[in-house]
Amino acid sequence: MKKITDKKILLAILGIFLLAVFWRFATLLSFPDSGVAFKKDNLVKVHPGETITQKFIAGQKGMAKVEMLLRGPGLQYQNGDEMKMFLADQNCENKLRSGNLKPSFLASNNLYEFNFARLPDSAGKTYCLKAAFTSKKSNAKSLQVFTTNDTSAPYFLNNVTLNLEYKNQPLSLRPVYGNSNMLQDFNQLNQRISQYKPWFLKHYFLWAVLILFLALSLALAVSLILL
Repeated sequence: MKKITDKKILLAILGIFLLAVFWRFATLLSFPDSGVAFKKDNLVKVHPGETITQKFIAGQKGMAKVEMLLRGPGLQYQNGDEMKMFLADQNCENKLRSGNLKPSFLASNNLYEFNFARLPDSAGKTYCLKAAFTSKKSNAKSLQVFTTNDTSAPYFLNNVTLNLEYKNQPLSLRPVYGNSNMLQDFNQLNQRISQYKPWFLKHYFLWAVLILFLALSLALAVSLILL
């Protein structure tokens, strides 16, 4: 009886672990705007107490995140650094979303992200991103953000506190989009992966390989526990 109980416990742990991994993967599944490339042409300092704004146009529906680059070491959370983020309408007045800038979970140290509740009708709309830098240390160093050299950009970086516009220098940022449900997310992931794979790893073939791999891996784990 004790062995059966132990096996049940191990199977339960395996099930919880798989659910946790799947849930974490689902929460991280999003799609950066493929038409936007990060560039590091210039550095702009943002001192504690200053607020910067940047208008941009969302290219797709379902915007759920904005990514931006900071020069290392970036935000020093142990020193009380905080970058408060606001997403507003085109006039930078009506706040739609708010939160904090956080390091990206799966990327390099200088990539940060502002996550917020999905905007289903974001395609083609102009938004205003506000970022307010604060720190608890009186002698905190300035934060350095990257801008790009783009004379054709419709909007440029502004330091609201200093009333200063960085002409021809938009903030290096990238909108990220998500779908209304998980199935659509997986379908879009399949489409993106299929662009770079041979025919036998595209569309339904890719789904078949993935399902077969997961099923065999799960069967092997369960067999090892039961045996």
